[in-house]
Amino acid sequence: RIASMVGKAMGKQRTELVESSFEHTLDRCGGMRRAWLRGRKNVQKRYVLHVAGFNLGLLMRVKTGHGAPRGWANAYFALIWINQHRFIVYLAIIIITEEQGSTIMPIAIACLEK
Repeated sequence: RIASMVGKAMGKQRTELVESSFEHTLDRCGGMRRAWLRGRKNVQKRYVLHVAGFNLGLLMRVKTGHGAPRGWANAYFALIWINQHRFIVYLAIIIITEEQGSTIMPIAIACLEK
């Protein structure tokens, strides 16, 4: 099955999408191969937050063409809003990309439980 043309195409797509994401998260920019935290729960929280940030960057790149803060310099206006209640943290990112047309794009709204 893997030796067929369909299998090779699927393997190539997996290499491009999945394995590069893991490599980016663990080694290149993430540095998550080692953790200095104690306890499996603490390491899991850190890893989930790190991967959520990576996925948010991918989502922003698809929606606006910019996945990093340096890319937002081309945007007309960007707003990051964080609000914290007793047990929940709310995060909203809104970006306006065109000055004349004032295109408003809500990028992400996330609720994190403490």
